[in-house]
Amino acid sequence: MGRREANKADKLRRLTTEALRLFREQGYDRTSIEHIVSAAGVARGTFYLYFADRASLFDSLLDAWFSPLLDLLAEEHERLEEATTREESRTIYEDIGGRAAMLAIEHGEPLLLAFQEGRSPGEAGDRVRVRQQQLLNVIVTLTALAADRGLIDAPMPEVASRVVMGAVEKMFYDVLATDWDVDPLAVGRETVRLLTTSLGVPSLP
Repeated sequence: MGRREANKADKLRRLTTEALRLFREQGYDRTSIEHIVSAAGVARGTFYLYFADRASLFDSLLDAWFSPLLDLLAEEHERLEEATTREESRTIYEDIGGRAAMLAIEHGEPLLLAFQEGRSPGEAGDRVRVRQQQLLNVIVTLTALAADRGLIDAPMPEVASRVVMGAVEKMFYDVLATDWDVDPLAVGRETVRLLTTSLGVPSLP
């Protein structure tokens, strides 16, 4: 990477790092572009070389974890389409749980930002809720697919999906935001075990 490219990458890193810190500390609504560029040590005009506005910067922080999560679920959707036994589905769900836990660990602060702003009534909350709904739709599709193929017991896929999503969000929040001293991967595995057992999927030996 040349000096010019390295300088641009450094400015982008400073903008996103300081924006994430300020959004977490004082909230999206109380954080202006001026606050962000001042903390990042760049000119206001530089901000617009990377982002159209404050909302697009917020989106980029959310998508750091959301886009890889959607990619993960798309890959596992293909595996579920090919699965023929409940034992295979158990392995797939365990992989989903483990990979999702790794994403949560890697992108803990942006994920906590989503939890923080997701219940707010303003622009940031709306943007989080759009992604939450998109994620729910994907999970419902996965659950319906598995149920239709006889891989799980879920006569009401949307109900099952909402329960799963709520439980997983709660676990991730507790691991990331509290002083709960526990291995995140172990939490992910146990969450998957409990949820899949409730859906009629046998434990693997």
